[in-house]
Amino acid sequence: MDLNKLKNYRELTVGATHSQQRDKVVEEINEFLEAGNKEDKIHEGLDVMTVMYNYLFMIGMTEKDFYKHIKKLDDFVERKYNKDLNL
Repeated sequence: MDLNKLKNYRELTVGATHSQQRDKVVEEINEFLEAGNKEDKIHEGLDVMTVMYNYLFMIGMTEKDFYKHIKKLDDFVERKYNKDLNL
């Protein structure tokens, strides 16, 4: 699956303030937490990913920020599992 496709939906934030988009993130997280079955959890989880992605870009996330986070995850996996991912 190509999570980069989430970039295609950044227009969903047009006209929204940072506060409104943050509230949308909270709303979607609550819907995810309340979802009962697996299918609903997946749908709501994907909604959370989409609105969070949009919010992070809205507040100025950069590619540098993203790769810094990936490095942090790689370092964690390497320390915790003594495993070099070499992805």
